[in-house]
Amino acid sequence: MEELRAVTQAIDGGYVLAGRSYSEVSGDRTQPSQGGSDYWLVKVPAPSTSTMVATRTATQEEGSVVKTRSFLLQSYPNPFPEKVTVRFTLPETQATTIRVLDSQGREVATLFQGEAQANLTYQVEWQAGKQQTGMYLLQLQTPNGQNTQKLLLSK
Repeated sequence: MEELRAVTQAIDGGYVLAGRSYSEVSGDRTQPSQGGSDYWLVKVPAPSTSTMVATRTATQEEGSVVKTRSFLLQSYPNPFPEKVTVRFTLPETQATTIRVLDSQGREVATLFQGEAQANLTYQVEWQAGKQQTGMYLLQLQTPNGQNTQKLLLSK
C-alpha cells in the first residue's frame, strides 16, 4: 500500500512529494521494505509549458490512400489547485467516458459519458475542491481502447 501525504512546490517550479509505502518489490519498487513502513521523498521536475497531455495517431493504408486517425486529450492547468479543464477530440463518433480515478484506481468522478461526435472538441471541468491533495488519474475510455494520464492536485 502506498500513500501520498504531502505535495509542495519547489523554488524551480517542480514539486516535492512525500509519502510512505508498506509494499514489497513490485511495479516501480526495486528494493524490499526496510521495516513496517518506508518513507519516500520524490522530486518531480517543473511541468513543461505545453498543455498537451496525450496525442495518439494511427495510420492505416488502404491501397494508395493513407488514412490518419488521432485523438487529442488535454488537461490544464496540471498541476492544478482546485479546478482542471479537460478537452478531447476523437476521430470518429463513438461512446466515450471520461473519468477521474484516485491513486488506488477508485472512481472519484465521471466528467463525460455519452456519444462523442467525430472531430468535435469537447471541454469539461473537474471541480476538485473537496478532494485530498495528491495524484489522480484521468481516463478516456472508448470501445476502441482507453488512455490514462496523471493529474496532480496541489492546494
